[in-house]
Amino acid sequence: MKGDRLAGCHPAIPEYTPATTFETFPCPEHMTPRDTPTGPAAEAIATAAKRLNELRENWFNPPEWGNRIP
Repeated sequence: MKGDRLAGCHPAIPEYTPATTFETFPCPEHMTPRDTPTGPAAEAIATAAKRLNELRENWFNPPEWGNRIP
């Protein structure tokens, strides 16, 4: 079972590592970047998503809390 190895210094606590816990999955068919739709509807969705991300970033990381370095 993945993630069932116990941590070295805490024998009762399972050790979760990227190698034992996470698996990668391929992109579903017809959902790769090559299959990205184009046109006015796709552009409207992209614009709304960008704005939503800006609002989210400003909510969780207000500029007055410090300098953000990408």
